[in-house]
Amino acid sequence: MRCRRYVFSVALCGATWPSALDRSGLATPNLLLILCFVVGSGMAMMSPAWQSSVTEQVPAESLAAAVTLCGISCNMARSYGPAISGFVVATVGAVAAVALNALLYVPLLVALFL
Repeated sequence: MRCRRYVFSVALCGATWPSALDRSGLATPNLLLILCFVVGSGMAMMSPAWQSSVTEQVPAESLAAAVTLCGISCNMARSYGPAISGFVVATVGAVAAVALNALLYVPLLVALFL
């Protein structure tokens, strides 16, 4: 559990800094690429931990259905996420999309800490 909190915290920091740097005018392409790497690394470390936590959350008889549902939800997020972010970028801008990404880490962190 502690590992998941740490990984989400790293990803949250990596997602928060681009919007803060852009607001202050300090964002450079190289720095943004580094921060994207940090977020991607956090998510790559989080994915196995997230998938393994399914066994802790459901009873053994429901495990097959829960694993299937977890896979479906991940694939739906990969499908709908870029479309939603494209809409956000088109309507309010790229900085708002990055800030929204950072904001959406908070409920997951709260759930993990509780």
